[in-house]
Amino acid sequence: MSGSALDAVRAADPGAMGLVSLRMSLDSRRVQAPIRRRQGEVDLSEIYTAENVKFEVECDALIPAAIENQIGAHNASRLRCRVVVEGANGPTSLEADAILRDRGILVVPDILANAGGVTVSYFEWVQNRQHYRWTLDRVRQELDHTMSEAFENVWQVANQQSVSLRTAAYIIGITRVRRAAELVGFT
Repeated sequence: MSGSALDAVRAADPGAMGLVSLRMSLDSRRVQAPIRRRQGEVDLSEIYTAENVKFEVECDALIPAAIENQIGAHNASRLRCRVVVEGANGPTSLEADAILRDRGILVVPDILANAGGVTVSYFEWVQNRQHYRWTLDRVRQELDHTMSEAFENVWQVANQQSVSLRTAAYIIGITRVRRAAELVGFT
Protein backbone atom coordinates (compact mmCIF):
# COMPACT_ATOMS: atom_id res chain seq x y z
CA MET A 1 0.00 0.00 0.00
CA SER A 2 1.35 3.43 -0.78
CA GLY A 3 0.01 6.92 -0.24
CA SER A 4 0.09 9.81 2.16
CA ALA A 5 0.00 8.74 5.78
CA LEU A 6 0.27 12.20 7.23
CA ASP A 7 0.53 15.81 6.15
CA ALA A 8 1.00 18.21 9.01
CA VAL A 9 1.60 21.83 8.25
CA ARG A 10 2.45 24.51 10.75
CA ALA A 11 3.09 28.18 10.12
CA ALA A 12 5.99 29.09 12.39
CA ASP A 13 7.00 32.57 13.55
CA PRO A 14 8.00 34.72 10.55
CA GLY A 15 11.50 35.19 11.99
CA ALA A 16 11.93 31.50 12.65
CA MET A 17 12.31 28.74 10.11
CA GLY A 18 9.21 29.56 8.06
CA LEU A 19 6.70 27.03 6.89
CA VAL A 20 7.42 23.54 8.09
CA SER A 21 5.85 20.62 6.29
CA LEU A 22 6.06 17.12 7.64
CA ARG A 23 5.08 14.59 5.02
CA MET A 24 5.17 10.92 5.74
CA SER A 25 4.77 8.54 2.81
CA LEU A 26 3.58 5.06 3.53
CA ASP A 27 5.58 2.30 1.87
CA SER A 28 4.14 -1.05 2.89
CA ARG A 29 4.32 -0.84 6.71
CA ARG A 30 7.20 1.68 6.83
CA VAL A 31 6.98 5.45 6.83
CA GLN A 32 9.76 7.94 6.02
CA ALA A 33 9.53 11.43 7.46
CA PRO A 34 11.56 14.16 5.74
CA ILE A 35 11.02 17.72 6.93
CA ARG A 36 11.15 20.41 4.24
CA ARG A 37 11.75 24.09 4.91
CA ARG A 38 11.57 27.14 2.67
CA GLN A 39 15.30 27.67 3.08
CA GLY A 40 16.10 24.17 1.87
CA GLU A 41 15.52 20.58 2.77
CA VAL A 42 16.57 18.97 6.01
CA ASP A 43 16.40 15.20 5.90
CA LEU A 44 15.56 13.77 9.30
CA SER A 45 14.67 10.41 7.76
CA GLU A 46 13.39 8.36 10.60
CA ILE A 47 11.69 5.11 9.75
CA TYR A 48 8.40 4.49 11.50
CA THR A 49 6.13 1.49 11.38
CA ALA A 50 2.39 2.11 11.03
CA GLU A 51 2.09 1.44 14.78
CA ASN A 52 4.49 4.14 15.97
CA VAL A 53 3.84 7.08 13.62
CA LYS A 54 4.09 10.24 15.69
CA PHE A 55 0.91 12.30 15.39
CA GLU A 56 1.84 14.54 18.28
CA VAL A 57 3.62 17.08 16.06
CA GLU A 58 2.45 20.64 16.79
CA CYS A 59 0.47 21.85 13.79
CA ASP A 60 -2.64 23.71 12.70
CA ALA A 61 -4.11 20.89 10.63
CA LEU A 62 -3.40 17.18 10.83
CA ILE A 63 -4.45 15.16 7.78
CA PRO A 64 -4.29 11.39 8.45
CA ALA A 65 -5.11 9.10 5.55
CA ALA A 66 -4.69 5.61 4.11
CA ILE A 67 -4.89 3.58 7.33
CA GLU A 68 -7.98 2.96 9.45
CA ASN A 69 -7.97 4.00 13.12
CA GLN A 70 -4.57 5.75 13.05
CA ILE A 71 -5.92 8.09 15.70
CA GLY A 72 -7.46 6.16 18.55
CA ALA A 73 -8.02 6.36 22.28
CA HIS A 74 -4.31 5.53 22.70
CA ASN A 75 -3.07 8.78 21.11
CA ALA A 76 -6.00 11.24 20.75
CA SER A 77 -5.18 12.97 24.02
CA ARG A 78 -1.64 13.75 22.80
CA LEU A 79 -2.52 15.43 19.49
CA ARG A 80 -1.32 19.05 19.27
CA CYS A 81 -3.39 20.37 16.39
CA ARG A 82 -6.45 22.56 16.02
CA VAL A 83 -8.11 20.60 13.22
CA VAL A 84 -8.04 17.01 12.00
CA VAL A 85 -9.06 16.66 8.35
CA GLU A 86 -9.49 12.98 7.56
CA GLY A 87 -8.21 11.88 4.17
CA ALA A 88 -9.83 8.48 3.71
CA ASN A 89 -10.50 5.05 5.20
CA GLY A 90 -11.71 6.11 8.66
CA PRO A 91 -8.40 7.21 10.19
CA THR A 92 -10.05 8.37 13.45
CA SER A 93 -11.78 5.85 15.72
CA LEU A 94 -15.13 6.74 17.28
CA GLU A 95 -13.48 6.81 20.72
CA ALA A 96 -10.83 9.24 19.47
CA ASP A 97 -13.49 11.36 17.77
CA ALA A 98 -15.18 11.87 21.15
CA ILE A 99 -11.87 12.64 22.90
CA LEU A 100 -10.94 15.21 20.24
CA ARG A 101 -14.37 16.83 20.43
CA ASP A 102 -14.08 17.12 24.23
CA ARG A 103 -10.65 18.75 23.72
CA GLY A 104 -12.10 21.29 21.27
CA ILE A 105 -10.25 19.86 18.26
CA LEU A 106 -12.42 20.04 15.15
CA VAL A 107 -12.58 16.79 13.16
CA VAL A 108 -13.66 17.09 9.53
CA PRO A 109 -14.70 13.49 8.82
CA ASP A 110 -13.58 11.61 5.72
CA ILE A 111 -17.19 11.31 4.56
CA LEU A 112 -17.12 15.09 4.08
CA ALA A 113 -13.45 15.91 3.45
CA ASN A 114 -13.01 13.14 0.89
CA ALA A 115 -16.30 13.69 -0.97
CA GLY A 116 -14.90 15.88 -3.75
CA GLY A 117 -13.65 12.97 -5.83
CA VAL A 118 -16.94 11.12 -5.63
CA THR A 119 -18.78 14.33 -6.47
CA VAL A 120 -16.68 14.89 -9.60
CA SER A 121 -17.29 11.25 -10.58
CA TYR A 122 -21.01 12.01 -10.34
CA PHE A 123 -20.50 15.07 -12.57
CA GLU A 124 -18.78 12.82 -15.13
CA TRP A 125 -21.75 10.44 -15.03
CA VAL A 126 -24.15 13.37 -15.57
CA GLN A 127 -22.10 14.59 -18.54
CA ASN A 128 -22.06 11.09 -20.05
CA ARG A 129 -25.82 10.74 -19.64
CA GLN A 130 -26.34 14.09 -21.35
CA HIS A 131 -23.73 13.41 -24.05
CA TYR A 132 -22.29 16.80 -23.16
CA ARG A 133 -18.87 17.88 -21.92
CA TRP A 134 -18.45 20.55 -19.27
CA THR A 135 -15.49 22.94 -19.21
CA LEU A 136 -12.99 22.58 -16.40
CA ASP A 137 -14.21 25.93 -15.04
CA ARG A 138 -17.79 24.60 -14.92
CA VAL A 139 -16.67 21.44 -13.09
CA ARG A 140 -14.75 23.51 -10.54
CA GLN A 141 -17.69 25.89 -10.09
CA GLU A 142 -20.16 23.03 -9.59
CA LEU A 143 -17.78 21.28 -7.20
CA ASP A 144 -17.23 24.43 -5.17
CA HIS A 145 -20.99 25.02 -4.93
CA THR A 146 -21.79 21.39 -4.04
CA MET A 147 -19.04 20.99 -1.44
CA SER A 148 -19.69 24.40 0.14
CA GLU A 149 -23.39 23.60 0.45
CA ALA A 150 -22.64 20.15 1.89
CA PHE A 151 -20.23 21.57 4.46
CA GLU A 152 -22.67 24.32 5.44
CA ASN A 153 -25.48 21.77 5.89
CA VAL A 154 -23.29 19.51 8.03
CA TRP A 155 -22.04 22.49 10.06
CA GLN A 156 -25.61 23.68 10.73
CA VAL A 157 -26.84 20.24 11.84
CA ALA A 158 -23.77 19.81 14.07
CA ASN A 159 -24.43 23.15 15.77
CA GLN A 160 -28.21 22.74 15.99
CA GLN A 161 -28.01 19.27 17.52
CA SER A 162 -24.71 19.71 19.42
CA VAL A 163 -23.06 16.76 17.69
CA SER A 164 -19.78 16.21 15.88
CA LEU A 165 -19.43 16.88 12.15
CA ARG A 166 -19.23 13.10 11.63
CA THR A 167 -22.53 12.50 13.44
CA ALA A 168 -24.13 15.43 11.60
CA ALA A 169 -23.04 14.00 8.23
CA TYR A 170 -24.53 10.63 9.20
CA ILE A 171 -27.78 12.29 10.33
CA ILE A 172 -28.10 14.04 6.97
CA GLY A 173 -27.24 10.91 4.99
CA ILE A 174 -29.57 8.60 6.90
CA THR A 175 -32.38 11.16 6.73
CA ARG A 176 -32.01 11.36 2.94
CA VAL A 177 -32.06 7.57 2.58
CA ARG A 178 -35.16 7.40 4.80
CA ARG A 179 -36.93 10.04 2.69
CA ALA A 180 -36.03 8.25 -0.53
CA ALA A 181 -37.35 4.96 0.91
CA GLU A 182 -40.59 6.67 1.91
CA LEU A 183 -41.01 8.15 -1.57
CA VAL A 184 -40.83 4.71 -3.20
CA GLY A 185 -43.05 3.11 -0.57
CA PHE A 186 -40.48 1.28 1.62
CA THR A 187 -41.88 2.47 4.95
